[in-house]
Amino acid sequence: MAPEVSRQRRRRDPAQRRAEIIAAAESIIADQGVGALTHRAVAQQAGLSPGSATYYFETIDDVLLAALQNSVDRFDDGMTQWATTFRHTNHATLLAGLVDSVMVCFGPDRNQMMVAYELTAAAMRNPALRPLAQRSIEISVARLSEVTDPDTAAALTATITGQVLNGLAAETPPTRTEVETILARVLGPAPKP
Repeated sequence: MAPEVSRQRRRRDPAQRRAEIIAAAESIIADQGVGALTHRAVAQQAGLSPGSATYYFETIDDVLLAALQNSVDRFDDGMTQWATTFRHTNHATLLAGLVDSVMVCFGPDRNQMMVAYELTAAAMRNPALRPLAQRSIEISVARLSEVTDPDTAAALTATITGQVLNGLAAETPPTRTEVETILARVLGPAPKP
């Protein structure tokens, strides 16, 4: 009976196994950076043999692509929800929502943001990652265009990207007031009734 239980444990849903490997890769990237990503490290983090990692992802670039795709998908879902929430709000509520979306990057979402920015930075040297990195920018501009005009959406995307990157790299992230001051300037004054 024990051998049969053992065989059942080894059999895993391929989608689940891939998800475990991607989660392990994201954990390594968040803790140590893209440079620490190897099949051996990913397998160890996921509790698998190195052969299992290479079975699902032949190269480290394949792992990077899958992790970036996961990050972009998560970002798309989050931005879609965000835009739905703030689509019909007033200027002050929109500004507060923008500030909240930056500040969460330095708290509960810090590891996710570290992964996203590490992978985006990796796209500078890895052309295979560039289309997905660009897709993330396109998503941001598209969703922000649902709550403001396209030019302001592009300016907000660039500003928020810089604020988050600088905040993640700094000893101390910016304060809410600092973030709000900059975003208020980019968003512009409230429309006159």
